[in-house]
Amino acid sequence: AENRTDNTQITAGAVPVITVNGYPGLRQQWGIVTEVISGTQLRISPGLYDDYADLAVDVHIASAQLNGVGIEYFTLNGLHGSMYKGIDMQQCVDSWVQNVAVRGSANFGIAIAYSVFCEIRKCDIRDRQGFGSNGGGFIPGASSACLFEDNIIKGFFPNIEVNSSASGNVFAYNFCYFPVSFNNGGIDILSNHSAHNHYNLYEGNVGKMLMSDGYFGSASEDTLFRNWLTGTGA
Repeated sequence: AENRTDNTQITAGAVPVITVNGYPGLRQQWGIVTEVISGTQLRISPGLYDDYADLAVDVHIASAQLNGVGIEYFTLNGLHGSMYKGIDMQQCVDSWVQNVAVRGSANFGIAIAYSVFCEIRKCDIRDRQGFGSNGGGFIPGASSACLFEDNIIKGFFPNIEVNSSASGNVFAYNFCYFPVSFNNGGIDILSNHSAHNHYNLYEGNVGKMLMSDGYFGSASEDTLFRNWLTGTGA
């Protein structure tokens, strides 16, 4: 890749990777090494989402790893305390959260990062204490090949916020909404707040809006398919 003084990094296929802070290497993908073919060749899963044959590719090893762990069927209630974040998944493989309710966190509901082949299904995340930045109902970032399906997220800002080169994930049939007290404000799905998210699918989600705000940089190759985005208030 070519690092430029205007903070733009050009990658394979002339797709610009832009960061307001000038950070390199923001087009990333997470996976599992299934075979070491040679000192410079690896077989990985999932396979690369794009052709990077003309680029030098760096491989970074996770510092820890949690495999095959599930969290199911309970409620986290922070309405009478100061719960900063309901669930925080990091460096997980083949793990899941299902039928979990998160109520009244001060900032975030469920977050996942540096993970691959994980699922979050049928969760109910709502009623954040307070309002403002540094708060989101569902915060997926820096993860690949994950499925986020059939969840309800209410009253966070935003309800779903995708960050940090999340790639190859599916966001399907999630329901997002805001209480009347938001006065028609709020964002249901923020598909790109921290660069560079790519190759994510948004299908069948319900809410009033989806935004790629580019606040910290770029995104590319995402797909929106059959969502119901009303463009209205609460």
